[in-house]
Amino acid sequence: MNPTVLRRQSGFSLIEMLVVLIILGVIAAFALPMYQDYLEKGQLADAKTAAVKLRQELEAARLARPRAFQTRAQFQAEYDNAKNAAIQGKIKSQYRFTETILPVGNNARPNGFSMEIKPVKTSNKYGLRVTQGGDVLRCPHKNGNLADEAACERF
Repeated sequence: MNPTVLRRQSGFSLIEMLVVLIILGVIAAFALPMYQDYLEKGQLADAKTAAVKLRQELEAARLARPRAFQTRAQFQAEYDNAKNAAIQGKIKSQYRFTETILPVGNNARPNGFSMEIKPVKTSNKYGLRVTQGGDVLRCPHKNGNLADEAACERF
């Protein structure tokens, strides 16, 4: 064997490694936001399910005990009971459910409610609104606030 002949080394060169890392970085730059949007849509679907269940619980209580909905305080107590029954698990920590008993006013006899469902994370792009009629709207979420209904879409 000739000692002057250099042995060929196997493995990757630094340039090859850098090219692979750049390609992986570009793929991650596109895939990560898409994955986060996918997760957020799933969480919104779970929040919508909880909101629908809350509405059903409240309507069942209203049919079973119509006299328990005469005053705002009674309506609020029934709403809180239905909320505790319907909203459980991860949804409690991921979203805040805020109701507005309608019509607004201290002496007005309550006849329904609307709801805002805001994400706890400020980085989430969307939240939900539930109208008095039961429609669920997906609304843009910025700085802890949901956009007006005009900017929302059915979900």
